[in-house]
Amino acid sequence: MGKLLSAIGRIFMAIITLGQYKANRVADGVYTGSEDGVRAGYSELRDQLVEQFEQVVSGVAGIENIKAQKEQLLEKLNKEEIELQHSLEGIITIVQNSPDDMQAVEDFNRLDSRQEEIDKEQESLINEIAEMENNLEDKQMMLNKIKDEITDLKREEEESVSDLALATLEANLAKEEMGLKKSIDRSGVDAIRESINKKRATAKTLSRASGADTDKRMQRYKAKGQAAQSSAKLQEILAKRAASKKAKEAGSGSKIAVKTERNI
Repeated sequence: MGKLLSAIGRIFMAIITLGQYKANRVADGVYTGSEDGVRAGYSELRDQLVEQFEQVVSGVAGIENIKAQKEQLLEKLNKEEIELQHSLEGIITIVQNSPDDMQAVEDFNRLDSRQEEIDKEQESLINEIAEMENNLEDKQMMLNKIKDEITDLKREEEESVSDLALATLEANLAKEEMGLKKSIDRSGVDAIRESINKKRATAKTLSRASGADTDKRMQRYKAKGQAAQSSAKLQEILAKRAASKKAKEAGSGSKIAVKTERNI
């Protein structure tokens, strides 16, 4: 039993170090250079986990088998103890009735010694069975952990493949961009752009100057128009006043003529 438990212990220690194994393999360029490499890395890790899982299951089965044997032995000791107690009760009765029955005394001593042996064996078996039950609970937790990791590996594998593809695309685009900046001569296009910008600036300046001349001409036109309008208005006013004066003078002449006629 000691060798079996020692072997199982080594298996579980290997499981504990599996995380370090995983980190080392992922760091290996063989597994990070392409999608096939990533999948190969996860496949190898998954195979390792499955192997560890199977080894632990085998070890747990061995512990279960030993535990069952010890439980059977304990049950057998319990039955033997009951029969032994019955025999001791009978011997005690005989010795009470026949104190000189040396055979009964000898049988009592023998059975009593056996009773002590049974007590020790029972205590030992109970402790061992309890220890195995605790051990099995721990190992079952390990099995669940390995099983969950195996289940999660497929999802993680797909995510890693996707992340690798995206990272590779970004890296290639960055390299291409750097290569374009270094390899393409943009001086000709830059000169064209500069020339266009200068011509646009010149046109803008001329446009502004032309606009200023136009404004001045419009102002002169406006001033002349206003002057002409004022002159026409003045002439109109003068004409109206002249006409009004002439009308008044004509009216006064008519009144003088009528008055002269009346006097005659």
